[in-house]
Amino acid sequence: MKIFVINLAHREDRRDYIRDHFATQSLDYEFFPAVYGKALPADELAASTSRERARELGESRELTLAEVGCSLSHIRIYQRMQDEMLPYACVLEDDAILSPGFGENLGLFEAELARDEPLVILLNRRVKRYTAWGGKALADGRHVYPAIEAQGTDGYVLNLAAARLLTKQLFPVWTVADCWDWLLARKVLPIRCVIPYTVMSNDDYASDIATERHARGSNKARGLAKLADFLYSRLVYRLILRPALRIRKQKQ
Repeated sequence: MKIFVINLAHREDRRDYIRDHFATQSLDYEFFPAVYGKALPADELAASTSRERARELGESRELTLAEVGCSLSHIRIYQRMQDEMLPYACVLEDDAILSPGFGENLGLFEAELARDEPLVILLNRRVKRYTAWGGKALADGRHVYPAIEAQGTDGYVLNLAAARLLTKQLFPVWTVADCWDWLLARKVLPIRCVIPYTVMSNDDYASDIATERHARGSNKARGLAKLADFLYSRLVYRLILRPALRIRKQKQ
């Protein structure tokens, strides 16, 4: 399976880290040039993003330049898959920490991904919730389950049908690259997850996105919205949905 590692040109430290880390598993991979949002010319930025679509689809805030660059980086991989007719691919970010036997696990997904139906399988630890219904066992004791709530683009695999669908859904850019929750809520495509995870991020390497998000602050629910969230989480979710759907949290 083709492995793409997204990397900004000026982050030589991360390239060195990936070379050393991946050498321990003898993995073949390709560094994929990331889009540096802060360096995008104004005309290219305007052509690659859509605030109008964001408003139509309920995205209330404006993306940071780092988020735009991240989304474009992933979309360009999807476009590359279509140009080269790659049946499937693995996408990793350049601070990835891989579990032992990562390469062997990738091979187990190929038959599933070779189908015509779109499919994404998340490999990272930021899959928050999944349903234990419909799980499939992997050879190393891990399982693949349908995801319910997830974030992060640290690591995932997808097939060509998913690449086509995600390009259509996400370009021009109107939301973040890891909009898995939005896609899941609208049943745009199946998204599964590996439990326990096989990819985590190296905290020694600071993220531009995390820095900008922290500086901007978070938008927390207030008033009636906060009350509605509370009632849903304490009553509907805990008493009805969690038992019926066999919802589980991923252990960190």
